Amino acid sequence: MLTMAIETGDAATWASSVVALLALLLTAVQYWQQSKRQAQQKEEQAARDRAQAEASQIATRQAEAQERRAYAMEQALQRVVRILDEPRQGSLDALSSDAVEGAPAWQLAHKQGNAYVLRNVGTAVATGVRVDVGQHPRGLTRALPEDAVVRPQEAVEFLLLAAWGAPRPDSIRVVWDGGEQTLPVTEP
Repeated sequence: MLTMAIETGDAATWASSVVALLALLLTAVQYWQQSKRQAQQKEEQAARDRAQAEASQIATRQAEAQERRAYAMEQALQRVVRILDEPRQGSLDALSSDAVEGAPAWQLAHKQGNAYVLRNVGTAVATGVRVDVGQHPRGLTRALPEDAVVRPQEAVEFLLLAAWGAPRPDSIRVVWDGGEQTLPVTEP
């Protein structure tokens, strides 16, 4: 009859194997928890980035709206001063006239890389300015003016990116309150 005896060396081997297996399991659990925490942190960061981008857009729109209100007030005050300076020939109807001295005119220049500068080279303030890039994908543009106020000799900068399936547009259309103009896009 055959009998087997457990020797002390075998017991130590089994104990070290169990300890190694427990260490492996603990490491796997910690790795899983760390991966889960990192994914959660990435989601939280993405949510913070989205909220910050939205807040930035809201702040930009509010600043542009404030500038439009200030411009409208400035124009109204200039009309009132003009009427008050005239000898009694003027009437209160002149207060409501929207006669504009001069008009906006636009110049598009390549700045650097994908950056372009749209400058108001006219003699009047342009309100409600926006740039239409036609069929060019919106995802390949950055900082296009939308409902902006551009004073004479001031400029706005934006990016027009090109991709394999979507080259830069040949022209852009500038639209503002009271007009529009098509401008050619120069290649860098």
